[in-house]
Amino acid sequence: MVRERSPIFYFSSTWTAIVGTAAVTHTAVAFELKLASSSAQLTAGTTFWYTAEMVSVWNTADHIIRRALDSSVTLAEGATYFWSVTLYNNTETTSTGTLRITATDFFVTDRSAIALKSLKDAEVKVDRNNPFCPACGETTKFRYLVRTKDARIKLHVFTISGKHVATLAEHLAIKDVLYTTEWDGRDAAGRPVPEGMYVVTIVAGDAPLLGLVPASQSMSKHIGVIGRR
Repeated sequence: MVRERSPIFYFSSTWTAIVGTAAVTHTAVAFELKLASSSAQLTAGTTFWYTAEMVSVWNTADHIIRRALDSSVTLAEGATYFWSVTLYNNTETTSTGTLRITATDFFVTDRSAIALKSLKDAEVKVDRNNPFCPACGETTKFRYLVRTKDARIKLHVFTISGKHVATLAEHLAIKDVLYTTEWDGRDAAGRPVPEGMYVVTIVAGDAPLLGLVPASQSMSKHIGVIGRR
């Protein structure tokens, strides 16, 4: 788990009763998100986090809705959690009531080996496409610089658990010169990476990598990889 970061849930639907058709557009969507410690608790409705919303504009570009877990909710390390999303069409009903559909999933928390820290000597920012979809031909762009003096830098991508994915740049950076590089969502061997959250890290000067984990002389940003738009 990354300290001071809240998990983000996102879901999509192709159910025409919710997203509509070419002839009919549904712009009002009601949904519920539930989070529980076990599948039995989720089924019984014994949840420790719950939110319900009506959104007036459905994202017709990718039919995706994203919501962050409340910052007041604390998740344990190395634990399995179960969550569900229920979509409602409040404009159409059947003999049994409002049209609805429910999907469930689970995830396991893990301690991130990367500590996200600010660094006065260097800076990296995600300039474009976060998250991005490599399968759609998209890339993401990073901008970075060193502030105090000329220094050798390395720009790495890691998984959220600290595994090295790729090195995007390694060169002498001139003080206050803004550099740009892109990532196509592939690892060092040229293989597409799975969907998920990744960390781009800039290491300045002679700061070593402690195994696969950046040392304290680094700054990191999150980048998300999705499978479709």
